[in-house]
Amino acid sequence: QRGPGARDASPKPRRRGARPGDGIVSHDVSFADVLEGLKDLNLEAPSDYGTAFHALCTSRLRPRGRDTVLVVLGDGRTNRFDPLPFALEELSRGCRAVLWLVSEPRSRWGTADSALPRYLASVELVVEATDLQGLSRGLGELLRRL
Repeated sequence: QRGPGARDASPKPRRRGARPGDGIVSHDVSFADVLEGLKDLNLEAPSDYGTAFHALCTSRLRPRGRDTVLVVLGDGRTNRFDPLPFALEELSRGCRAVLWLVSEPRSRWGTADSALPRYLASVELVVEATDLQGLSRGLGELLRRL
């Protein structure tokens, strides 16, 4: 029996030959194979930034230190799950800086299920990064500020 907020974690069928990470190879290692080898990673699961930030907060791999920059890449959409903004705030206190590269145009920030505005108080730099130029701009600005 499924309770409120339960998620369907069953993967959806993919088009033949279309695996996430296909075509990315470094030192004869396929990124698609690396992704497939990660235990419990469901690439079809809906975004849940709150749970991800909270899990990182309580993990032994929690980012910390004066030389640590936490980089978040994504749209901040929670698919109606609790955004848990306190978790990102806690993470940010242990890092030198938090950079958020947003993969959507600024006009969509905060619309529908976007929790991005709730996270921004914990972010030093937020950049619209809908393409490689945006990614480059964001990283360049971070370097200038550090």
